[in-house]
Amino acid sequence: MFKKYFLATRPWSFVVSIMPVLACMAYLYSRSYTIHLWYGLWAVFGIMLFHAAANVLSDWKDYLKQVDQTDTYGATTITQGVLSAQQMLKLGITLMVIAIINGLGILLATDWSLLIIGGIGAVIAIFYPWLKYHALGDVAILFTFGILPVLGTSLVITGHIVWESLWVVLAIVPITMAVLHSNNTRDMATDHRAHILTFPLLVGVKASQMVYDAMVILPSVWVVVCVCLGKMSPIALSILPSLLLVVRNCKIMAAFSHDEHAIDHLDEMTAQLQMISGTLVTLGLFIAGLIA
Repeated sequence: MFKKYFLATRPWSFVVSIMPVLACMAYLYSRSYTIHLWYGLWAVFGIMLFHAAANVLSDWKDYLKQVDQTDTYGATTITQGVLSAQQMLKLGITLMVIAIINGLGILLATDWSLLIIGGIGAVIAIFYPWLKYHALGDVAILFTFGILPVLGTSLVITGHIVWESLWVVLAIVPITMAVLHSNNTRDMATDHRAHILTFPLLVGVKASQMVYDAMVILPSVWVVVCVCLGKMSPIALSILPSLLLVVRNCKIMAAFSHDEHAIDHLDEMTAQLQMISGTLVTLGLFIAGLIA
């Protein structure tokens, strides 16, 4: 039973929530800030809990909204009878409560300012399904898996908010947004049937393909810009080999125009890209801190 509950959280997606935290830690280390490593690892665990809770509650809401049905390709935990809708709701609520308690523990150990950041993140996570149904899912991802965790991590590991840490956001989060975007592009037909408006439905297939390409290319371009501006060490250019996967993914997205099943697994492949590109730039920043 534990395996069923664990898989219901979509653990393959956790990389998109972990990477901003790790990249922020590496970035501040490369900029010679004194960081508290254990608090940083605690923050990694905390954002994974919030992510798991948000995934489960989103799938539960999608089922109630009839976005996910037996012929829907995406989340199938409820539609295939692995867990009931009631079990998913209980799991989501349990995970959210644990995540909040864990967040309060970090808050008590660090700074009360974290309450504001964590509170905003929790609210966005709870209302994420509504935001997604009104073409605001990408914006929600930018905040919950980008701006808020980066600022929160900087507070937790240094004792104060380091606004400079926001330079790392665009090196990581656009690919996180691309995971959602590829998922919603794949599900355009079933989302339209369910009478919800995701961003791909708002802009159409061609524009969605262009937006996806821009999202996965932007992190590498941004790192080059940051290196040129002196905001990142040249070692951060270690992200550039991931462009090989970017090209692969863009070709797959382009095939969606004539093959509706071409991007069935693109969300998972985009998460893989996130893991590789994020790891490369994070390691580059960490090494830069070591030799500084």
